Amino acid sequence: MTRGCTRSSPSAATPTPRSTSSSLITAGERRLLARITAVLARWGHAGDPTATAFILLATLEGAVHAHVLGRPVIDDHRFIDALAEGLLRIALPTALVSKEMTWPSSS
Repeated sequence: MTRGCTRSSPSAATPTPRSTSSSLITAGERRLLARITAVLARWGHAGDPTATAFILLATLEGAVHAHVLGRPVIDDHRFIDALAEGLLRIALPTALVSKEMTWPSSS
């Protein structure tokens, strides 16, 4: 007869510091995702606003993580300009963002 391993888990009544911070981060991300989704819907986003909101949030997190914690490839001003343009291209209908559009420089 084989016995399975049982894993003890922390009591739900006593959250650990890690689980508390994880739940706060998760709750904050969900609120931010909901707010971005609402903005996209208000703007009349043609696609799936929730999926696009998720992609925007993931893109922002990844870009900032790579630029700040990694080795920056471009200077901060170019990073901010390119990130803003990229996020707008994802969020807005193609008709509103054209290649001819110029963005104000942050420098």
